[in-house]
Amino acid sequence: MTQTLKELKEIFSDRIQFDFGKSLIEFTPSEFDIHVYPVDYGNKFPFIESVATNCLEMALIGIPSLVTRGGAGNWPELVSAGLVYEVDWEDSLTILNAIKTIQDQDFSRDSSQNFRLAIDIQTNLSNHLKYII
Repeated sequence: MTQTLKELKEIFSDRIQFDFGKSLIEFTPSEFDIHVYPVDYGNKFPFIESVATNCLEMALIGIPSLVTRGGAGNWPELVSAGLVYEVDWEDSLTILNAIKTIQDQDFSRDSSQNFRLAIDIQTNLSNHLKYII
């Protein structure tokens, strides 16, 4: 992983920052932050679940996440809310397009209520139960 971080620093210079092991309380968001979560479970795992707790935490404070393609199926509400974008980590064009889309969004303070609703378990369960019934 160190080589990957070095390469990213060479590409993005001071426009990228890596924060590891911080809790949400220790994190101070900046305007235009993007959370990057490139999971890779390996070839033996048929399912990818990229929307982990840290993606949910970022969504609560209005920071969108880039996640591994095929990994947002467990939180389609976050995709609809513009808080999760699936990318192919081997295809820089999908990454650049996702970043461009995020930059073009206008997240206002009023959006925070929509973000919380997108993550609200009770609301999501109620919506899913409507389809089952």
